Amino acid sequence: MKNLLFIFNAILLFSSCEKDNIEYDDSALVKQVFFDSELIYEYSYNGGQITEEKSKYYFTRYNYNGSRLISCDHYVDTRIFSSNSSVLDLVRDREEWVNPQNTLKNSTMTYYYGKNSRLIKSSNSDTKYSLYSYDIDSRISRQTFYNNQKRSGYIDYLYDEKGNIIKKLHYFVSDSGAPTLQTTTEYEFDNKHNPFRVFSTFITTGLHTNCNNITKEIYTLHFEVDPFVDKVQVTENVYEYNRLGYPVRKNKTIEYRY
Repeated sequence: MKNLLFIFNAILLFSSCEKDNIEYDDSALVKQVFFDSELIYEYSYNGGQITEEKSKYYFTRYNYNGSRLISCDHYVDTRIFSSNSSVLDLVRDREEWVNPQNTLKNSTMTYYYGKNSRLIKSSNSDTKYSLYSYDIDSRISRQTFYNNQKRSGYIDYLYDEKGNIIKKLHYFVSDSGAPTLQTTTEYEFDNKHNPFRVFSTFITTGLHTNCNNITKEIYTLHFEVDPFVDKVQVTENVYEYNRLGYPVRKNKTIEYRY
């Protein structure tokens, strides 16, 4: 069950680096990820550009126009979201990984660009989409969520001098339009290469845009929770690195192969 939880979390690079025009040789491309010695992710590339992300429970195909990501097709075994333990057991015990031949497409995320090739909008339906704002350094500073043409929330991003996200503030917007801070997440980093920065065209702010790897995460809830839930949750990560400065192991359970 531990590896299933890891998949759930996954769903929901230089000391000084720039996002654009990043080039990687084959030794810097993550090919496989293992959890407790079990293969859980595989990645396919075309000329250094990722084309497919594969796992037991979901499959993603990335579509481009030249070097620009225009859409992602997602295939998901939706049984992983079941609250029924018997259903979850069936998912866990499946042998064939999800692919377009054995699973229906769950959704397509489409990306829209404006001036200077900046992402301005992402959408997975006519009613649910995000709009993006930028700071003076051309980094995404806010992602605003819309549902049925109404603003439903937003995330503000703060960066360090290297381009790592050091703070993320998530707000809920009520029907009246009033924002309320729900959570904050603060990050600390090492000074090594982030292997997922090669996926920076995905526009997953943080995971795919940080130059370095997260060593500490402080997650704070700003609303009332049950007494057994900690309002401040701290996660720390320890890495082992290869000679090029990329992580090969995280917390002794996650292994990256290039």
